[in-house]
Amino acid sequence: MKSIRFYITEKCNARCRNCFNREERNSSQMEIDKFEELCDFFSTNGYALLKVMGGEPTLHPQFEEMMLLAQQYFPQISLFTNGMSDSLLKFRPREKDNVVYNFNFNHALNSERLLLNQPGKRSLEIQIKQNTNTEKLINDIKRIYNIAGERVYPNLTLDCVSDIFREKNIVIPIYEFVWKSCVELGLNVGQDHIAPLCYVKGSKMKIPQSGAMCHIGCAGLIDSSYNIRFCNQFSDVLASIYSPNGSLIDIGTYESLITEKFKQIQNKVRLKGCDNCPMYIVYCNGGCFAGKEYISVCWK
Repeated sequence: MKSIRFYITEKCNARCRNCFNREERNSSQMEIDKFEELCDFFSTNGYALLKVMGGEPTLHPQFEEMMLLAQQYFPQISLFTNGMSDSLLKFRPREKDNVVYNFNFNHALNSERLLLNQPGKRSLEIQIKQNTNTEKLINDIKRIYNIAGERVYPNLTLDCVSDIFREKNIVIPIYEFVWKSCVELGLNVGQDHIAPLCYVKGSKMKIPQSGAMCHIGCAGLIDSSYNIRFCNQFSDVLASIYSPNGSLIDIGTYESLITEKFKQIQNKVRLKGCDNCPMYIVYCNGGCFAGKEYISVCWK
């Protein structure tokens, strides 16, 4: 399934140290007419999943209208939120829609903010890092589970803006413990931001059946200033989605920009020695950490 990310606003009611977008924070936000134009553009060209991000997307003054518009164009929407704004309560997810909560702000979550009276999936984005307080984290997960039961799906993730290899011997045991604890609670735990296989080698960290692959079908982001980026892990602007005459560029040009950036990322991965790894391309091309400077350990 082809997917596209929109940063509908840069405004946020939090300042997370590990935010992908913390250096880009400003007051820019998408205009609703251009938002609809972009929805039409991507859905017409076969994109079935829209990931609504920010900033904190619920802070957009026309958040409710934008979500209703998006549902007219995309069969599936994933809303990424910290859950702290009352505007979230205006969202009416459908059966295939997903609300992804930043678990750093789980204190704000209750049955109302989890939208348990509405259909769809509820994911908890739980970041594991070297200073994670496992006792508190597990208690927080249990609290949400007691509220929502199997309606919530924990997704464990690593800190994508830090050197995950440096604290590997501390982080991996924490990750394994939290994963096991979620399973024991009966939760269908998953992964986000897939680490390269050289990171998980020798551990009990789960490897997706498809391996640790970065792929073009998951890439693509339009920020609130209508710039094209590869994904939310890369801040560099590839081009504007609008041509100088104010019209949208054609889909072929857009996809060529994404493909060229993907090739650049993989060239960077190969220069780190991944070309010599027997898993490269077969099961791993760096995953969600492809192109990061610290990927330097090969599977041997």
